[in-house]
Amino acid sequence: MQKKFAFTLFFLLALSVTFYPLVAFAAEESQGPCQGIDSAKSEALGECIVAIYKWALGFSVILALLMIIFAGYLYMTSGGNAQRVTLAKEFFAGAIIGLIVLFCAIIILRTINPELVNFNDIKSLKL
Repeated sequence: MQKKFAFTLFFLLALSVTFYPLVAFAAEESQGPCQGIDSAKSEALGECIVAIYKWALGFSVILALLMIIFAGYLYMTSGGNAQRVTLAKEFFAGAIIGLIVLFCAIIILRTINPELVNFNDIKSLKL
């Protein structure tokens, strides 16, 4: 019970240190994926979609990395408990499979047509 509380406390501390700059600089201008894009231009929608797409890819990779780290922590602290070892292996496999699916999707889209991941011609759409 005490180990679980210590891990939870450590995890919350790590999260607070990680996201502290976002809270501390919240009064400054927006730091979202569409920051700095001139909305008066007709290509602004395409640029914003590309920026959100790139942020989502980065977030997915970071999330998978955190899952791998957590799986390693579970595996190292399992102490011979078969259920925890199995859970750690499932976390690890899920993270690796997620990364493979993510990068395969990008490779397939770029192989079919590179313009599928570049949204530069949004201005040519007639709505």
